[in-house]
Amino acid sequence: MTLTTDDLKVIEGSVRVADLRLAHALGIGKPIEIRKLIHRHRAELANYGQLVGAPAPGKRAVAAEFWLNEQQALVMCVLANCPGSAATHRELTDLFAQHRIALLRECRLIFGRRAAAKLWRQLGLPAVVEDEPAARASRAAPASSDQVKHFLAVSTVRRPGAQVQSSVLYAAYRAWCESTSADVVLTQTMFSLVVANLGFTKRCSSVMFWTGLTLVNHLAAVPTGEAGRLL
Repeated sequence: MTLTTDDLKVIEGSVRVADLRLAHALGIGKPIEIRKLIHRHRAELANYGQLVGAPAPGKRAVAAEFWLNEQQALVMCVLANCPGSAATHRELTDLFAQHRIALLRECRLIFGRRAAAKLWRQLGLPAVVEDEPAARASRAAPASSDQVKHFLAVSTVRRPGAQVQSSVLYAAYRAWCESTSADVVLTQTMFSLVVANLGFTKRCSSVMFWTGLTLVNHLAAVPTGEAGRLL
């Protein structure tokens, strides 16, 4: 397997894979060629959702990294027409399915059964018939949500106009979890869902930022090079 779930990132509200990682999986000799292929078929790919990372008009097609959603990545497997296209197509299908399952499990843990059922429908998964015991309402323990609240309370301050890169905030959260020996460490996807549920919003430029807050603690625990990307 050349791709793992670590290659999947939540960008612009959907799970995506980087173009060069897809090129590597497909076995394209010169990975940069995949960006030229994406550029040639950008209108077709746009039928399957926003094409994230498309270069600005007048710039070279290879000047920006593309992040493809599941449908776009599968279409690229067909368009690439490489010896590894069929295997990569199956691999991507399995990876995105694994990500959906993990997301549903965490959603139920944090937000409860009803929220997980709603997410199930939003993900376009098949309808299921529940038996009576399983249909009884249940509540997930709020521990995970409270954990993120506590992290934000001790490690950030709300400040109009401030922003922090989403990956930096998550790195600080993981470092904080390690320093406090936390029993549960959320994935970046679920961490982002909890932060958004607490009222914070994201802004996208070349990368994703959380707005309205800034880190004031745990900078030493952030991986080298990340702390300098705080604004």
